[in-house]
Amino acid sequence: MCFLAGISAKTYAQETGAHLYIYAPNGQEKPFAINNIRKITFSGEAMNVYQVNGDAVQMLYNDIDMLMFKPWLISTIANITIPDIKVYINDGTLFVESQEELISVALYNVQGNILQKIMPGSLSANMSLRGVPTGIYIVRILSRSGVNTYKITHY
Repeated sequence: MCFLAGISAKTYAQETGAHLYIYAPNGQEKPFAINNIRKITFSGEAMNVYQVNGDAVQMLYNDIDMLMFKPWLISTIANITIPDIKVYINDGTLFVESQEELISVALYNVQGNILQKIMPGSLSANMSLRGVPTGIYIVRILSRSGVNTYKITHY
């Protein structure tokens, strides 16, 4: 049994509504309520999530970009503070500035294909756009607060 701050993981999950989020490379997420997970196993090529109701979900490693555990807000009224994130292009470089640590910054084309991804681990990041054709792109930023997406136009 796992304990968090003196309480069991099961109690924590029931009290906070905690979820496991599995993010695919295209940005889609699949949530699992922690108190509905019986076990998680890892094979040579896939992760399996076994639920309390007997269902099993298999996800190939190539279909998983990231796993994240976070509490789910149970109240319908909540103050959520998302830090200011600045995203801009200057002289062929994409700049990202945040008030909290940036875990990853990814650039996608409008078809959903990932073009570049960096893991800065700092409050700012930059990514060269040299060689990237002009057009509309999506920037996906993961920070401790969650995922933010921005549409940018590269000239």
